[in-house]
Amino acid sequence: MIYDKRNRENLNKLADNTKIAAYKWYDYCLKNGYELLIYETIRTAEKQRQNIKKGVSQTMKSYHIVGQALDFVFIDKNGKELWSLKDYTSKIQVINYAKSLGFTWGADWDNDGKWTDETFIDSPHLQYNWKGYGSDTFGKVKPSPDVKSDVKDKLGYNAPKDSKAYRIHTGAYTSKSIAISESKKLVANGYLGYSEVFGNDKDGYRVQSGKYNTQKDAEAVAIRMLQAKVIGYASIIGTKE
Repeated sequence: MIYDKRNRENLNKLADNTKIAAYKWYDYCLKNGYELLIYETIRTAEKQRQNIKKGVSQTMKSYHIVGQALDFVFIDKNGKELWSLKDYTSKIQVINYAKSLGFTWGADWDNDGKWTDETFIDSPHLQYNWKGYGSDTFGKVKPSPDVKSDVKDKLGYNAPKDSKAYRIHTGAYTSKSIAISESKKLVANGYLGYSEVFGNDKDGYRVQSGKYNTQKDAEAVAIRMLQAKVIGYASIIGTKE
């Protein structure tokens, strides 16, 4: 990824749960060879006012202001930015995967399946509603203090405070056969004691570990796999049982 460092710097500015979902989407892009630039995430209210004056934004209720949106553009093999609507729709699987994670695309069809003269088409825009505008948090979903910076941006968290057990989910694989193969490798090479595959053709397939008693235990295993580069992304999932 040409802009990987810049992309991660911008993703890390997002609100907690939006960041987790955005990294899942970004991991999908990496695994499937899509080059892109995430050029903006969080935005100040003053910049939003300027955007409205320029006509590139329409409301002060922007999900960028609350850290629940990102803007991106695809990049060709020569590093050229691809801004046309056709460039986005030609890679609609990337958009559809984002939508499967809960994002809304800024250039979706209207109810008749067509764009009208009044439709505001914002192709670069993805926003994460979470539980509504401004509902996401900052700094409340955190890794343990000893998680090193070289893997911190590759770890996601969905572990409520009342969790009793923890599992590791990998990023998505494009087919069930690939996920099964990777699952077997992780067990055979001693990274996981148990694993299973879940998912579907639309959203991709992931490997899930067995249970761990603490978040820290799950993190330790996830970090080991990330540092060994046998997986590209891991999410720590917490459950009540």
